[in-house]
Amino acid sequence: MDIKKWGGTKMRKWLHQMMAVLLVFSLFFGSVNTAVFAEEASDQQLEESDQVVTVDASEYEVEEGDTAFDLLVRAIGEENVGYDDGQYGKFIHTINEVQAEGNYFWAFYVNRISAQTGADSFLVHEDDFLTFKLIDWTVESDSVDLEIVGIEEVQAYDYSFGFIEGATAFDLVKVVVGHDNLEYDVYDIGNFITGINGLTAEYPDYWSLVVNGESAQVGASDYLLTNEDLISFVFIENDSEDEGGDPGNSDEENPVTEEEIEAERVDPEVIQSAIDSATDYVLAGTIGDWNAIALKQAGKEVPSSYLEQVKETLRENEGQFRNITDYERVTLGILAAGGNPTNIEGYNLVEAIYNGELTRQGLNGVVYGLLALDSAGFETPDGAAWDRERMISHLLEAQNESGGWSWDGSSSADLDTTAMVITALAPHTSQTEVEQSVNEALRYIHNNAAQIDNSSTAAQVVIALATAGVEPNQPKDPSDSESTKFVDYLLSFQNDDGGFYWKDGYGSDSDPFSTDQAYRALVAYQLYANGEGSLYHLPLADGEVQHGLKEKDEITNPIKKEPVEPPEPVINDENDEKEIDSTNISESLDEGERLPDTATNTFNLLMVGFVLLLIGVIAFVIMKRRAMMKEE
Repeated sequence: MDIKKWGGTKMRKWLHQMMAVLLVFSLFFGSVNTAVFAEEASDQQLEESDQVVTVDASEYEVEEGDTAFDLLVRAIGEENVGYDDGQYGKFIHTINEVQAEGNYFWAFYVNRISAQTGADSFLVHEDDFLTFKLIDWTVESDSVDLEIVGIEEVQAYDYSFGFIEGATAFDLVKVVVGHDNLEYDVYDIGNFITGINGLTAEYPDYWSLVVNGESAQVGASDYLLTNEDLISFVFIENDSEDEGGDPGNSDEENPVTEEEIEAERVDPEVIQSAIDSATDYVLAGTIGDWNAIALKQAGKEVPSSYLEQVKETLRENEGQFRNITDYERVTLGILAAGGNPTNIEGYNLVEAIYNGELTRQGLNGVVYGLLALDSAGFETPDGAAWDRERMISHLLEAQNESGGWSWDGSSSADLDTTAMVITALAPHTSQTEVEQSVNEALRYIHNNAAQIDNSSTAAQVVIALATAGVEPNQPKDPSDSESTKFVDYLLSFQNDDGGFYWKDGYGSDSDPFSTDQAYRALVAYQLYANGEGSLYHLPLADGEVQHGLKEKDEITNPIKKEPVEPPEPVINDENDEKEIDSTNISESLDEGERLPDTATNTFNLLMVGFVLLLIGVIAFVIMKRRAMMKEE
């Protein structure tokens, strides 16, 4: 064998093997390097905090003529605001070195409502809260519609108004109509609107907040906007020349006597039929807290799903609610469903009531706080922020000269609030002072009942009279013998589907809010007629009642999120070629996981080429030298 030939062949074979190894190594190195680049790219994603910049005008000395743009520059520095001057003013494209590119732009919000002008045109008031947020214009954002219903004119806007989290109905009307066109009084419990666009409500008239055709149970400052809401501010005229009326002789045992009114009981079969129809309507939808109360007191079964949902909500919110009335309403609902609100998912909602800020929502918090404590005879410990005596005293002190109450404690009494307070105080009329107060309030309702023009107010009055032990089916207008009676009037709002609508002239379709109140009123009337107690008497069930709930260890924790396993790669065996379908894997990964390897391979390929070229040169030199040695 030719040793030199064998050596040359061996050398060439060795070089081929070495080049193959280097090629594989280079490709592997390239793939690792690509992954590193992809991870670095994920770290460079925009943080959420970089997408929002807020400026609280109250923290700055706002001068006349200051714009939102001026305050932004003052807050973060002119060097951190990039903008272009255009036909319509300054167009902000960069804030704090974050530039809006592609589909993104810097949106401007005033009091969490999308501004109607540019930042350099909006004149700031000292109580404004400004927000600049980077958003994608191709993604639909939350919005609401607004209408202002005056005496003879309805101002409905042709476009919707965008908003961000935390915006209230008060924020909406203030931004849309303008600071100078909104009149309001400021109380500890919130802002009370007295005038819009020059139309001022003077006693006994008032502006009412209506949400999606339903009278709101909270003030405009407390109602948080929800996507696609229809927010209406409605001017309510009270035609009575003397709404307050004559408080009457508070020493009378019962100021509304049979001689003054002619009460006539509604046929029990008619009431039962109306309750059954309303039950069908309620059960066809989502069961709420008030629905649970009416179902329980009507002798119907409260679906187990209601209590399950309450427990899930408590777990998600860690036992916390935004409003005190939420604690009170949920407490009543839990009792109706057979649960124990003093120990549900480890939380004591009753304690949260008697140690809560009851006056933050006006009289509503105190009224329903008292109802919640009385519902099952809950005791308050020494040192509680609110005991029954304090609640009762607070309500008595808030009664005005007309004998009625207003939700904000002002002198302008209203029938709804007065009826709710009567309902709360009625169980305590064994106290002389409370009895006198309730009698004066009943006289107030008697004198002003003719003003009732909607199902919700009629329902509250029926509940109040039934709880106070007074025949609810009284004429709306005692001076008119042909006047419709309360319960008959309430039934006139019921539709064939079993639901109720709010008010004539505002749509006749059934809605959950109106149905809820009317349903409770019919049940309260039935309890009164049958001598079976009051609507909100909901004693604790004996023993631990689960009402269809799963066992404790079977309840799914909504907070815990199980990791999602990616599916197995799909192997394609066609033509004896095995290909891994990575599409399914990438689509199944949760948001926040590692980015796909999309970094460029250009650098890696250049490195591989350079290495191969270098090896080739070295190999050429070695082979050349060996050839020269062979010739020698």
